[in-house]
Amino acid sequence: MKFLSTRNSNLKISGREAIVKGISEDGGLFVPESFPAFDIMENLDLSYTDLAHKILSLYLTDFDKDDLLGLIEKSYASFEDEIAKVSYQKDFYLELYHGRTSAFKDFALCLLPNLLAYAKKSLVSRTKPLF
Repeated sequence: MKFLSTRNSNLKISGREAIVKGISEDGGLFVPESFPAFDIMENLDLSYTDLAHKILSLYLTDFDKDDLLGLIEKSYASFEDEIAKVSYQKDFYLELYHGRTSAFKDFALCLLPNLLAYAKKSLVSRTKPLF
């Protein structure tokens, strides 16, 4: 899947490039060129890591699927409790304070450094000079 700049839809780059660049040269943000259909109700029985893998695989199509799963598992391996288990009840409760800083951002941001390192390494290896 390609990612477009919010300021120039003709500017299309890969998921790896979008992760490494962060912001487009024109100051725009990168967004997916499309949003694949995904039914969360059909996937409630998945673990957090399996659900993350299933969703991210739809968007980061230039990542090897096994490598992506490894990055996700590595990112969340330090959590002592089960990661963000969601169960269908009358009300939903999601405890997002079990990370290192006891803040919700631990869930969202612990994956980014691993994705960034992987993307950067793979982009550098493709453009490495022969001499």
